[in-house]
Amino acid sequence: LHISEEESENVTSLLAVVGQFFGILTAFPVGYISDRLSNGRKGYVYISCAIMATGNLAFIFVETQMTIIAITCTIGAANGAYLTMDGALAFDALPNKEEAARFMGIWGIGAFVGTALGPLIGGPLLMTQYNEDGTGYSTFGYGMLLTLSALYLSGSALTLTGTTVS
Repeated sequence: LHISEEESENVTSLLAVVGQFFGILTAFPVGYISDRLSNGRKGYVYISCAIMATGNLAFIFVETQMTIIAITCTIGAANGAYLTMDGALAFDALPNKEEAARFMGIWGIGAFVGTALGPLIGGPLLMTQYNEDGTGYSTFGYGMLLTLSALYLSGSALTLTGTTVS
């Protein structure tokens, strides 16, 4: 996909808003459905992680802006479901509801570690793939980051296997 630097900034802003919007659309309904069906939380996490991982890998092969927007909508919707179930699982697993604020604070710190580590790992990794002709980062570099993201999402889902929380 070849677009100007100015256009890429506009598209990036649009994608951020679209992704968040679709996350908002799914967050409440997925939580509501999970509570009403009483069918656990893990399944929703597995499915949302699979969708987000697949979406990240799909970005590697995208050739049109409309496809990027469609994938972003899908990933955003899956992220809304994931975040809802992630929080619900954390609350369900609290060892002591009397100290919910403290335990949720600890959980929150853990949740932000990944957000902090992402740029620390991804930035230098992407820098190794800067085009020598000065035209920016290589497709291979972004492919590495998107693949790494898919692996992390898969790992996130796998951490739930074998746990007693449903």
